Amino acid sequence: RYAVKKSLQRGSHPHRTSRSCYVNDSQLFTEMSVTDYDLAIIGGGIAGSTLGLLMARQGARVLILEKDRLFRDRVRGETVAPWGSEEARTLGVYDLLRDRCGIEVPYITFWFGGHAGGRRDLCTTTPHGMGSLDFKHAEMQEVLLEAARSEGVEVHRGRKCKERNARATRKRQLFR
Repeated sequence: RYAVKKSLQRGSHPHRTSRSCYVNDSQLFTEMSVTDYDLAIIGGGIAGSTLGLLMARQGARVLILEKDRLFRDRVRGETVAPWGSEEARTLGVYDLLRDRCGIEVPYITFWFGGHAGGRRDLCTTTPHGMGSLDFKHAEMQEVLLEAARSEGVEVHRGRKCKERNARATRKRQLFR
């Protein structure tokens, strides 16, 4: 269980012994009330949103803190390989991604020296009979985070967390 302390205080830094979560380094949240969550997730990307979504479907009270107010496109892989497509199906998010932001890729063509080589049919040559799934990364993140929210996950964007005290406590506390 995680206890998340709620309230807002603007201005100077609190006692140096407290744990704190900064919002854009200009607002500081400190103790007033406590809300219990079964799981607090830092980061609302593909892993954090999917975990939050799945845990909420199982009845957990979940909080996701995401640093970006809006996801932006960055240079990175935007293809889920066939084995990842099967994992997404097993987790129950493949259809959501395909329907809302993805494109199924049933085959790939290899190029050598500017000339098309062999074409591989992924659906007939992979163990699970699935192709790849392509999407714009920022769109995929929005789709998964919104799906998590629709399952009851509490999502807060624009949050940057810093722990101010490494002293162990019985119940971990995150400030928002």
